[in-house]
Amino acid sequence: MTIQRCGWLPMTVLPITLFVRVERRWLESSGGRASLRAYRRFDPSQPPVVVVHGFGPIFLVGGLVRRLHRAGRQVIVACYDNEKTAPSESGTQLAGELAGLRADHYAEGTPLDVVAHSLGGVVGRCAVNALHEPGWLSGAVGGCDRGGWGPIRLRTVDSPLNGYGEESSSNRRMRAFRDSPLREMYADSPMMRRLWSVELRDVDFRNHATFVRGGRIDWVRSAPELPTEQPEQLVDALGGGTGPEEPTLRNLVRALRADARFPQLREGLEAGRPFVEAFDAAMPRTRGRHIWLLFRSCCQGQQTMVGRLVGELG
Repeated sequence: MTIQRCGWLPMTVLPITLFVRVERRWLESSGGRASLRAYRRFDPSQPPVVVVHGFGPIFLVGGLVRRLHRAGRQVIVACYDNEKTAPSESGTQLAGELAGLRADHYAEGTPLDVVAHSLGGVVGRCAVNALHEPGWLSGAVGGCDRGGWGPIRLRTVDSPLNGYGEESSSNRRMRAFRDSPLREMYADSPMMRRLWSVELRDVDFRNHATFVRGGRIDWVRSAPELPTEQPEQLVDALGGGTGPEEPTLRNLVRALRADARFPQLREGLEAGRPFVEAFDAAMPRTRGRHIWLLFRSCCQGQQTMVGRLVGELG
């Protein structure tokens, strides 16, 4: 497997359309399928970290990419079609690329880090599912060797891991999703219903949620911003009670249970702490605008999020 290089840097003096065109050329060169590109250089002696961007231009993860590169990591950027390909299919394609990357360049058992933003978090989770169970979406059981990778750390940033509810159809972008392969992002789609069905082995998964002023939501709603009655249902479900029937809440419960910090959250709830207090103690949110979280250090909240991720993975 030949790893192509990408040396782009996010610079505001250059038009956004330039970076959009660059990624489109990459997609065209791979026949529209997901591909991996090394940032600046490819040195397999450095520990690999794969960065998966969200819905929008690839350059929006540039701040994190540069910081991880400076920290001595081999940064590999995932390029995928985030408009015309279903997230589950992009994840399957990415899993194939990750397996090929390991087979051709890394010893069996090499640890792998994956950091994904927004929609990329769903794609990243689908990829890790496919590495464990290639037929996970159809319900087929028959695990594989995870592409030969060792321990995996999966970090998702402000990702809609609970999917979008039907009320989201009033949102212009979500109406467009409904008429595209991205309709998988609706909470009750077959993909979202099975996203948490795979039992991952030796995977440390954590989703980092964010907030803007006063805890007000910006784009992706995390547990503390739910309406008053819904955290009560979450507390009951997380404590072993009957799971919520509402699809977004059901998926959120599954996502929280899959998080490596869930035991700490459960401990806080069992101690009688209010839900939001227990959540922020176990899974602290970071302040910042959703779209700019991983872009540049001068953007509000970005330095905290990027610094946090580099501290965990650098």
